[in-house]
Amino acid sequence: RPVRVLEPVVLHLADRQDVNAKWVMAESFLPKEAKFRKFNNNGGMCDRNEDAEAMNTFSHWTWCKSAGEHMVLDLQGVMTSEEVVLTDLQVMHPDRTQYGRGNLGGAGMAAFFAGHECGRLCKLL
Repeated sequence: RPVRVLEPVVLHLADRQDVNAKWVMAESFLPKEAKFRKFNNNGGMCDRNEDAEAMNTFSHWTWCKSAGEHMVLDLQGVMTSEEVVLTDLQVMHPDRTQYGRGNLGGAGMAAFFAGHECGRLCKLL
C-alpha cells in the first residue's frame, strides 16, 4: 500500500488574547473508515503485528540512510484497504535542540532498537 503523510499547515490566529495560542499547526482529517494505530513511538514501542512491519522498517531505514544521524519515529495514523495515512511524525537527531520537544536524540533511537525486531524487510536494507 502507498504511504501518505498528512502535511501540516501553520495558522496565525491573530484575534486570540493568549500570545502562546496565536500560532497553531493543523492537518486535514484522517480517513474515518479505519482505526487509528500507533506503529511505533519515540519511547521504544514498536507494533509487532505483521502489517506494521513496513512502518517499522521505514524507521530503521531512515537511521541507516542517514548514517545514524536521523530517525523518523512516532509513526501513527490509519491503514485503509488502499493506503496508509500517517500524521504527526517525529524526527530524532543527536542535537536535541532540533526538531521539537519530541526529539529524544540518541536515547530515542536506542529505545527504538531495544523494542524493534528486524523482520524480512529489514534484512533487505
